[in-house]
Amino acid sequence: MESTGLGVDSHPIEVAFLSLTGESDDFLINPQSVEHWIHWDFNSQDVHGITRDECIRDGLSVYDAATRLNNQLNGCLVISDCAGYDANWIDMIFEEANLERLFKIIDIRQFIFGTGQHPNKVKGFHNVKNRRKIPHRALADCEIIRWAATHVNIFQKHEQVAQDA
Repeated sequence: MESTGLGVDSHPIEVAFLSLTGESDDFLINPQSVEHWIHWDFNSQDVHGITRDECIRDGLSVYDAATRLNNQLNGCLVISDCAGYDANWIDMIFEEANLERLFKIIDIRQFIFGTGQHPNKVKGFHNVKNRRKIPHRALADCEIIRWAATHVNIFQKHEQVAQDA
């Protein structure tokens, strides 16, 4: 996820996902599809390199974004390295679209603990992930998260669980 910042007036502008089998999608959100999404932080723009004009020109409406996510992720378990923020941004899209989210978002810690793996894998994941320089874009974030999780064998024994959930 990318957003206009982390403040109360911020809103999501880019969404991406990457499955364990390599399926992916990423797209921009058109801020003009929500009347009150007017906040724009130029510091955030500098970090992720996405302009408001790009979002307006190339972005999906929140309704189309929510529909697309539900069509692609219906019934899936989405694992995030920062589920609190990511779920908040995704829920903002679904709330504005007046649609129900049909997939679950959990933090990678929750996945590790819930599948009975050693708690040290959380630290290992973050250590490996933080060694890689990440372009601050949604799909690049997904790629590094999957790479780090694979590197510390988080999905090796539980790959089928993650794909079927």
